[in-house]
Amino acid sequence: MRYGCCVNMVTQTADVSGTDIVPVLREAGYDYAELSLAHLCAMDKEHFYRVKEELLYTGLPAEACNNFFPPTLPLTGASSEINKIKEYLEKALSRASELGVRTIVFGSGGARNIPDSLSYSEAMEQLAQILRLINSYAASLEIVIAIEPLRKKECNIINTYQEALVLADLTDCGNVHCLLDIFHLTEEKEHISVIRKKPGRLAHVHFCEPGGRIFPVAANRHFYKTMLQSIRKTGYNNRISIEACSADFRNDAAKALQLMKSIEEEIELNNNNQ
Repeated sequence: MRYGCCVNMVTQTADVSGTDIVPVLREAGYDYAELSLAHLCAMDKEHFYRVKEELLYTGLPAEACNNFFPPTLPLTGASSEINKIKEYLEKALSRASELGVRTIVFGSGGARNIPDSLSYSEAMEQLAQILRLINSYAASLEIVIAIEPLRKKECNIINTYQEALVLADLTDCGNVHCLLDIFHLTEEKEHISVIRKKPGRLAHVHFCEPGGRIFPVAANRHFYKTMLQSIRKTGYNNRISIEACSADFRNDAAKALQLMKSIEEEIELNNNNQ
């Protein structure tokens, strides 16, 4: 696996660029950073290129982005304006591509929340149409879109991995798949076995210690091992981003990465001895 970290949960920079913590991630041995796309798009051109240069200087690639859409850009209901969405997508996908991003997470709970006036089936079709539009930009850039289930406390649609699967199938586009988020999976009491229903749909993973949404800790090693074993059984062997809060980022980030890698080594050793 390749391990990264979502900077928006831990950065102290006002622009949420993560330029303060990317050097720490590189020093700790992480493979990539996951940046907030909505915040990157909010920057003027000069600011964006300054951030780009700072990121390039660290030598740690930005292979993924989360926070796709800002909450001020509704994607469902009558207030959804397709021209504004297209304008935003052109800018967002262009900036993501410039940074070398390979996966963009489609969570964006504030943007995809459905109004009371819209039925569930209508909202699903509207989101599928939006995802087809996104795919028309992303496919040519070879960027994968990963639909992220969000717990009910954060969004009123696509709360489970099963729903993400349904939406991905409804969208029916080659670059639109699903994200497994351990925190939201646990919050919604969904079983990890759901990812085995359609193994090829798993395109990205968010990981944390669900209790407190913090960096993985040694005390819960068995739980993480179970999660990683299930992920590996789908054939997935790509990016896992730690998306977590921390009061001691440098220490927590380093220890979490060492823990995750040691669990993978243990799984590999067990497999070889069978």
